[in-house]
Amino acid sequence: NDRDYLESLTEKYWFLTDEIWQTGVMYPLEGYLYPETYIVTEQDPSVETITEMILDHTDSVLTDRKEDIEASGRTVHQFLSLASVVESESLFPEDRPVIAGVFINRLNADMPLQSDITVLYALQEKRVDVTYSDLEFDSPYNTYMYTGLPVGPVCAVSAPAMDDTLNYEKSDYLYFFAKEDGTVIYSKTYEEHEKAVEETVKAVSRDLGKADILVNNAGVTRDGLMLTMKDEDYDLVLDINLKGAFHMIRACYRDFMRKRSGKIINISSIAGLVGNVGQVNYAASKAGLIGLTKSLAKELATRGVTV
Repeated sequence: NDRDYLESLTEKYWFLTDEIWQTGVMYPLEGYLYPETYIVTEQDPSVETITEMILDHTDSVLTDRKEDIEASGRTVHQFLSLASVVESESLFPEDRPVIAGVFINRLNADMPLQSDITVLYALQEKRVDVTYSDLEFDSPYNTYMYTGLPVGPVCAVSAPAMDDTLNYEKSDYLYFFAKEDGTVIYSKTYEEHEKAVEETVKAVSRDLGKADILVNNAGVTRDGLMLTMKDEDYDLVLDINLKGAFHMIRACYRDFMRKRSGKIINISSIAGLVGNVGQVNYAASKAGLIGLTKSLAKELATRGVTV
């Protein structure tokens, strides 16, 4: 993060612009150091020598795609930010153009990308599971909290990922999730997405055994005064906090009924009881969860299921 040196690089390389200095960018050259094996013959090379060797190669890769990047309507920085998410979210090459298309559809619809990878990058952690508390980490990289692209790339981007982002597969998909074996399920609507999740829960039950306890602890927020709150911010909070619990319960409901046992734990909030300024969506979702829990407890009481 040597500012003077990095500024000298922006003068030397056409693709490095002031965007690398945006507020919140953690590592200005993240995404610009092309992933490749480099042969260094100098006995004691400086960091600057190695950095510019890599940037020279990046220059070649990006120059070959300069016209296509410009045609996409995005700056190089924006393009690499998007392509880095596609790179990180795709386990198999065949999924990359489809996943790129999903993210572009979400951007065009002004929907948050909701990429777990961006949250983990913001936290500077490498793991698979992302908790709901993780999603609340305030960072311009967090695409659950902020609509649009992350403030910068989240990894080095390969040429195939660049090409798949430029030549993305057009579709109506807005959602996807990966199963344990890496298979990706795509959906056009949130309802289709939740149905796919339910089917996955059933498949896990077949493979690993039936669930005994279900804990619903979703708690995302999109705070703001009701007067200026966007419809999508209201809907998103209710979809995740309340509707998500509904779908998970329904996925386990039949099994709990059949074996006449099981526990369902729904984590609400004091906001659902007393309300909170600027949180009409969150308070409504948590109040709804309380009502859902009370009604479900009565519904399942005679079946040996505790709610």
